[in-house]
Amino acid sequence: MYFSFQIMRIKVRYFGKEYYRKKRDMTMNIQFLDTIGKTCPIPLFLTNSRLKQMSHGERLEVVSDCASLLPDLMSIFHKRCRVLKWVNENSIFRITLQKT
Repeated sequence: MYFSFQIMRIKVRYFGKEYYRKKRDMTMNIQFLDTIGKTCPIPLFLTNSRLKQMSHGERLEVVSDCASLLPDLMSIFHKRCRVLKWVNENSIFRITLQKT
């Protein structure tokens, strides 16, 4: 499931002249990846391919039942993304990543 950007126009005054520039609303920019039922290392491969498609600053929420996914993500992808939050709900892990 993908959410699209909301493009807004902002008026900027620069040396007495007014310009319009586009601003991306990052609140709608969260992608979801459901890997429930897939065994390791398949969630890592799917997360890697999705991170390659994303641009800087975008967020990815990975939902998985693989218990070793969080330590693997932190050790392998520590230069490409950072973990914003993770939640364990009845052995279902929700991990929110932001690409750096």
